[in-house]
Amino acid sequence: MKPRNIVQKVFFYYLQKMLKKFLKDVKMTLIRCIQYM
Repeated sequence: MKPRNIVQKVFFYYLQKMLKKFLKDVKMTLIRCIQYM
């Protein structure tokens, strides 16, 4: 395995984690906003 592939894998893994967390936060915020309306 080439080092570049490993770096790419790790990068995409973290990108996915960040994205999931971000989407979860957005969802929670939306739910909160809807409750206050």
